Amino acid sequence: MGEGTAIRPGEASRPLTFLTPRGQLADARSARAVAEEGERALRADLDQIRLRASEEGERRRGASREVEEVRKALAEQRAEVAEAQRAGGVAREKLRGLEGELV
Repeated sequence: MGEGTAIRPGEASRPLTFLTPRGQLADARSARAVAEEGERALRADLDQIRLRASEEGERRRGASREVEEVRKALAEQRAEVAEAQRAGGVAREKLRGLEGELV
């Protein structure tokens, strides 16, 4: 090969057919190493996404539990209000009855 045309292992812009068998092997190893590093980076990104999704899911489940607790407390409060209204109605009726007896 002439000056300035040397092919270095790892040059992705030139096809493997221009490389010697050793150059092809080195280029393939280099490409594999780059691909493996890219895969590791993508897996790390995926793990981070999964972790954030898990944390968000846990927050949502916690919020759902809190909402359910508030709903339950509200239902209990409404039941107490309804009972107090019934008791108030009974007391009013008794009072009217007593007022009727006084007249």
